[in-house]
Amino acid sequence: MHRGAHSWLHRKHSYACQKLVEQFAELTNTDEALAQFYLQDRDWNLERSVNAFFEAKKEEDEMKALQVDEESEIMVTFNSKLVSVMEKGVLTEEAPKNFCFLTWNIDGLDEKNLKKRTKAVAKIIEREKADIVFLQEVIANTLTYLEQLLPQFLFLAGDTEDYFIVTLLRRTTVYFDGQTVVPFANTCMGRNLLCVENKLFLAQAHIGDLKLHLLNSHLESTGEFAKQRVEQLRTGFTKMKDGPAGVTTLFGGDLNLRDKEVVAAGMPQGVVDLWEACGQRPECKWTWDTARNSNKEFPGRFKPRLRFDRVYQHTPSSSTLSAVPLHFGLVGLQKVINTQSFPSDHWGIIVHFEMVLRVGSWNVLSLSDDRRLPLLSGELSRLRVDIVGLSEMRRPGSGETSSGGYTYYWSGMSNGHREPYTKLKDLTCAHEYAVVVSNRINVLGALEDNVELWDTFKRETLQTAKECIGERPRSRRGFVATETLENIEESRTARHARNQDQYGSLSRRTRTLLRKDKERYVRNLAEDVEGHLNANALRPAYRALKKLRSKSPSRASAIRAADERLVSDMEGNGSIHGECILLSAPHSLSGWTSQSSCRPPAARTLSSLTGTASVAMPLASRLFCPQPSAAALGCLSDGLKLARGPPLLEAQ
Repeated sequence: MHRGAHSWLHRKHSYACQKLVEQFAELTNTDEALAQFYLQDRDWNLERSVNAFFEAKKEEDEMKALQVDEESEIMVTFNSKLVSVMEKGVLTEEAPKNFCFLTWNIDGLDEKNLKKRTKAVAKIIEREKADIVFLQEVIANTLTYLEQLLPQFLFLAGDTEDYFIVTLLRRTTVYFDGQTVVPFANTCMGRNLLCVENKLFLAQAHIGDLKLHLLNSHLESTGEFAKQRVEQLRTGFTKMKDGPAGVTTLFGGDLNLRDKEVVAAGMPQGVVDLWEACGQRPECKWTWDTARNSNKEFPGRFKPRLRFDRVYQHTPSSSTLSAVPLHFGLVGLQKVINTQSFPSDHWGIIVHFEMVLRVGSWNVLSLSDDRRLPLLSGELSRLRVDIVGLSEMRRPGSGETSSGGYTYYWSGMSNGHREPYTKLKDLTCAHEYAVVVSNRINVLGALEDNVELWDTFKRETLQTAKECIGERPRSRRGFVATETLENIEESRTARHARNQDQYGSLSRRTRTLLRKDKERYVRNLAEDVEGHLNANALRPAYRALKKLRSKSPSRASAIRAADERLVSDMEGNGSIHGECILLSAPHSLSGWTSQSSCRPPAARTLSSLTGTASVAMPLASRLFCPQPSAAALGCLSDGLKLARGPPLLEAQ
């Protein structure tokens, strides 16, 4: 276009805008600056701009005055309806500990009793004290009416043509950050995904720590558009999975889903269906139920019932707070007063959440192998633990590492040696120990009795070690609980006091507690073996497996066999070859494992630790077994065979 033509069009546009400014100022009795402010925001539409000016002026008619001092007065203006709602609330600086979520297709396309039904929807929203509301099938008339009925909510519309989706945020509890409309590329009905990012907080308080990513959507309807609906659902799942770190995502609305379509879309790991998470109550399953809801009439005896409306949640492992669903229910189950209509042909879904910080502790036995970190992180994520204190990490020095959305911090000893050994490496301590031992041994020459000489040497050596090196506390069996030890102490006290009745009762209780402690110990060993197997940590898995099948060491170890070898030595030789044996469970051991968990045993296979053999055995996920008898151990020994080649026994 010619440069002169551009100049002419520019002058014409400027002249038209100036005329609109002058007309606005004349109609409203204001200046041109205010006229430009209103006109520019409304695409230079004079009628819309004038109407907006007078509506704003009408809302400013009601004012509240706050007296600051005797000489000055500050006037603060509010919407009158909003003021009346705010006055009913209680101001506090504490962050909310729970919130209420509601999603509902309000069927704005059905003109029958539309105004009464819309008013009933607004009453239910307020009665349930919902903080976040997803609405579908909203039209312009119902949107205007809802804004009048619910001034305490911030309305966010995905679109304002035909029918659309709207997200409502309660002004006193939810802080709005921003919104994004994501259109579906394959939509046949103009559907889109309204994405609202916000943070919860209470009025006149700082922003809360719970971050939310809200996805309100109305997916494609009818069975013939199943393919498009699956693609749209996959888009929503992708938005959930790829959300910002530390943000809890809620995705819901009238999704028009069938269960097979969810399987086809592939629900990502960490995403849960809140109906399923809250117990799958059958009375809350069908949200479009023509057998109970008469708004839509279906001829014949068949009345379709479907779970069209759904809510999904994704909670990241790195979030500061977790939103835990407490209750899942339906609303809109009663007909509107003075009508034969329900508020909508859909039931609304209401979910109550509690905001919690999950803190725990765990004795992990060892994290020296980095391959165990993903397994531990996966378990913490499954349990939705936010902060956990780990003991016995067995990592020297201090440092940090990340795995599975968690960051691990540790601070341990400078090396993995035990304290006495470390002290002996200190030359000063070693010299002191040598001097003291030498002085005490020098006096032993005067002793003529060999027994007295040995006892004195042993006593003096141990006493010197205690003084120079320090004494480690005597270790106890790992499966004895603190409660059992306290009960043993009480039993000992009763025996010294010659209280036979109390002693007998406490002894029986001690035996019961020891049996339970041992069962718990065996069960933990079985779970430890499974954990090593899942992490493909073969060597620690085999060590734990040997613990699981071995009996407790006997105190009477100086027993000789026919070949003059100590029994304890033969047991030791057997353990030396423990890493190159092929283990199978004999059928005669079925009595020993009869108290195993009712779940079917999982077949586990260990690759060869030496490169020449493999180990295979069925391992119950949780074992509850007593100490095996001598006969059972004999059968187990018969099942141990030396393997020199690659064949592998299959788990039975």
